[in-house]
Amino acid sequence: MINGKETPALGFLYPLTKPVKWIYNVGKRKKVVCMYDRLNINKWEDVKPYYVELYNRGINSTEELEKWIVDRSKLYALLEETYARAYINLQRYTDNKEYEKTFKNFTKNIYPEYKKYNFILDKKLYECRFKNKLPKEKYSVFLRNLANQIEIFREKNIPLETKEINLATEYGKIIGSVQINLDGHKYTLQEIKVLLTDKDRGRRKRAWLAMNEAVSKHYQYLDNLYDKLREIRATMAKNAGFDNYRDYMFKLKNRFDYTPEDCYKFHESVKNRVVPKIKPLIEKKKKVLEIKSMLPWDKTAEGRNEPELKPFKTGDELLNGVIKIYGKLDNEFAENLINMKKHKMFDLESRKGKAPGGFNYPLQQTGMPFIFMNAVGLHRDVITLLHEGGHAAHTFRMRHIPIIEYRHTPSEVAEFASMSMELLTMDYWGEFYPDETQLNKAKSDHLYRIINFFPWCMSVDKFQHWVYLNPSHNITERDEEWMRIAKDFSEYYVDWTGYENHLAKLWQLQLHIFEVPFYYIEYGMAQLGALQIWRNYKKDPKNTIERYKYALSLGNSKPIGEIYKAAGVEFRFDEHLIEEIVDFVLGEYNKIN
Repeated sequence: MINGKETPALGFLYPLTKPVKWIYNVGKRKKVVCMYDRLNINKWEDVKPYYVELYNRGINSTEELEKWIVDRSKLYALLEETYARAYINLQRYTDNKEYEKTFKNFTKNIYPEYKKYNFILDKKLYECRFKNKLPKEKYSVFLRNLANQIEIFREKNIPLETKEINLATEYGKIIGSVQINLDGHKYTLQEIKVLLTDKDRGRRKRAWLAMNEAVSKHYQYLDNLYDKLREIRATMAKNAGFDNYRDYMFKLKNRFDYTPEDCYKFHESVKNRVVPKIKPLIEKKKKVLEIKSMLPWDKTAEGRNEPELKPFKTGDELLNGVIKIYGKLDNEFAENLINMKKHKMFDLESRKGKAPGGFNYPLQQTGMPFIFMNAVGLHRDVITLLHEGGHAAHTFRMRHIPIIEYRHTPSEVAEFASMSMELLTMDYWGEFYPDETQLNKAKSDHLYRIINFFPWCMSVDKFQHWVYLNPSHNITERDEEWMRIAKDFSEYYVDWTGYENHLAKLWQLQLHIFEVPFYYIEYGMAQLGALQIWRNYKKDPKNTIERYKYALSLGNSKPIGEIYKAAGVEFRFDEHLIEEIVDFVLGEYNKIN
């Protein structure tokens, strides 16, 4: 319930955990309330008493400190879920004024106080004399990250963060509103991509041109929006004592396990060891498509003699199929989705006014996530739900953890969970493709996309390094740098002659660049881990699944390398491992073909 109104797709209001009594002092008397009954937070005063009670509460032993940490986590979960519900509703209906009002009310009137008071509580915890007596095995990562966040916190950045959040949501509103006119029909950006797989080259070219014509009307607006976001981000970094936003974000993201220099090495490793190995795949693709040159509208096309992949027609068909697939892999994963379905925790189909992309958003107080995506009937929609379902499995595996920070996994771990699920389920995709030819095509396409994803991942990450290390650049310089990077990586084998104006703005279709900066290299790191999981699964399925589930249950309680090790894989992205894993994938690809 938000602003007194029940949200239509978050159709339940009760947490899975039992309500917990919360006692705080009111004058000379004690007031007992049930924290989990207070979901309709409209103003800061609705939750301020809980913060005041925690701040004033005396801590006289290690045991009392541990209880205080748990109570603090419950309070943070309450606020996080309130924000989550407001955000989800706005993503689902970007043109809904009431949802927009609710979201902006949170970011304007609640978020600033939430950030400020969180810092006050965190500082109380960090200065507590019993902090160093906490069990190191349990609290070392928590305290390390806490110290890091206290060091970087600046109260004057709070209004800038609020402004950044609201500006970033404008991106989804613009992209979600794009309407593409073609042959008397109107398509969303998601829907037009179905036509980009068309076997008729002329038709997919017209679809591609129509799509880019529609998006190009927003190029200038998106450039200006991005410049505003860059300016805000640069100011936040300066306020925190950093020379640039890139270094600030590495600190903010608690990236203790690798450095910017490691990212540069990752870029070069992919350029040297992956891009050259893509050439035979591209040559085969061109042969299948009966073309001499790979043009922008050919990248996702289907060959004239290839079987069509039309795995489902409705969102319900998609969800039910994925549930069956999960059941064959491990019943726990299927039960998670069944539980979510019961509570209406899905919005799967594309429509006008819906933001782009897909996500799994954990509801920290409720103990289950909401899955959002834009399905249009393609195979990649199956992959998206399998992927987001992996995040969901992670959410369920962590919900027993009382410390909320340990349920906030770093992206390198979160994406490892989801990308592994894509590959672990491959043997059961027959639920969507009973025909063996179609099944092999689906598997082949997925491995093809994985190998081609590495260069795109590096393009996005390297571009963002350049953007924030060169803050005085202009729009023309930015476009030129993007094209240079893209031609070295993701667009190396694509002929953009005559359409350079669209290539220059291709980055604008990657929502992470606008909404979650520097959240992308993790996909590449996680993909390497996921491919190792898949390799292990092919040798020892039962042990691999058990280790995978155990690793997910660790949440963020261990360093990244230890979590990967618990799953039976290595957290590395050097040239040797990259070449070894890519060769393994190419071998599997060739077997299928």
